[in-house]
Amino acid sequence: LSGAGHLACSRTKNRSASTEYPYVVVVSLDTLHVDYSSLYNSEGRGMPQLDALGRDGVVFQHAYTRVPITLPSHATLFSGQAPLTHGAIANGDVVPAGVDTLAEVFQGAGYQTAAFISLGVLGREFGLDQGFDVYDDPFGRSEARIYRYAHEVFEPFRAWLDRSHEKPFFVWVHLSDPHEPYVPVGASPDTVLTLDGSLEGEWNLVGDMTAVHRLTLPPGRHTVTWTSLRGESHDDRPETCIRLKLLEPDALSSFTSSSVPVRGVDLRPSWSMELVNSDDEDVDLELTFGGRLIRPAPSDVLDNYQTEVDYTDHYIGEIQKLFESFGIAKEVLWVVVSDHGEGLFHHDVLGHAEFTFEDQLRIIWLLNGPDLPAGKVVEEPVLMEDVAPTLLDIMGLSVPESVEGAAMTSCWSDGHCPGRDEWWSYGMRHEPSQLTSLAGHR
Repeated sequence: LSGAGHLACSRTKNRSASTEYPYVVVVSLDTLHVDYSSLYNSEGRGMPQLDALGRDGVVFQHAYTRVPITLPSHATLFSGQAPLTHGAIANGDVVPAGVDTLAEVFQGAGYQTAAFISLGVLGREFGLDQGFDVYDDPFGRSEARIYRYAHEVFEPFRAWLDRSHEKPFFVWVHLSDPHEPYVPVGASPDTVLTLDGSLEGEWNLVGDMTAVHRLTLPPGRHTVTWTSLRGESHDDRPETCIRLKLLEPDALSSFTSSSVPVRGVDLRPSWSMELVNSDDEDVDLELTFGGRLIRPAPSDVLDNYQTEVDYTDHYIGEIQKLFESFGIAKEVLWVVVSDHGEGLFHHDVLGHAEFTFEDQLRIIWLLNGPDLPAGKVVEEPVLMEDVAPTLLDIMGLSVPESVEGAAMTSCWSDGHCPGRDEWWSYGMRHEPSQLTSLAGHR
């Protein structure tokens, strides 16, 4: 392969599963800034489990996504196509059924295929389930949160592997702990609810996103109050606070003459609402509410982000231990990639989707497996769409004609990487979709 153009070859259907690489795991790390791995930042704290895989494998030092948004970046990862080609350019879009995916290639080659997802924006309704025998995503049904912590992804993965490890598999594990709302596992409650001064319950609204509470309302007039437990920080902005939102205001219309704030209300530190039960008996009222931290201060984010990175790294180690427990660790081909980065207050930006700075576009990409060179660092620039053809080339599987990326195996097989043409990236704002930034690269 000499360039990054279309690779004109067709997929071989029903090819036998590779005996050299019978087990393939793709671990995608959502919203991970490269500086948190010592493979990319020698002065950082590092990620011991991830970094050990990289030191014993191949690390692409200058890998980039074209778009710092989860769904389009993952669609590129699994299709080898740029977003404008596969058509999913923002979260909420649907990957068309005609797009060839890695899972479909591996499925056609006789591999078991499974995916374990941690964010609702990657739910099966958005089309990335193509080719997966199992697509584990509980979102949109009974989950109050739109994300899962690493342990909540690991457990169904462990159960699947327990019954599936004796046959070749291609598995995708998606971890998104280092992500907004930056609330680690086990975080203390941030909001309490009282009725006439008596405690009804306490929640971490910022982390759990949605709460449902059944309130027993005796006859008469009553006051419900939500109070923020968040203390002031030295680096708070003027807007920094927990914003409460009542998610089903119509349920309250029979009990109050006040208008329910549709856009939410800031807890500074509390907000009250008067409710009246005009009946002669108790009434059960279901309150549905959520919250988020508006303009979080750096002290709210950076320590929590590091804790979440550590938690993610721990579960990379748990995956490795699981392979070892089944006696297959030395036969596993690892592909570890982040979908995009995060601002983390560089350029005075916290998030990712709208921006095309290096912080948002540079990604982690490493490979580890049998017969891959240990300690190989590729300095040439590569793109997310190169991951799929590189993996298929390592596996000896044919690459779909639709793939736009290039296999990078020549970077270590003969010391010369395929050339990279000029490329461009973009950022978008959601709701409504709006282009916010463009960047050209050469």
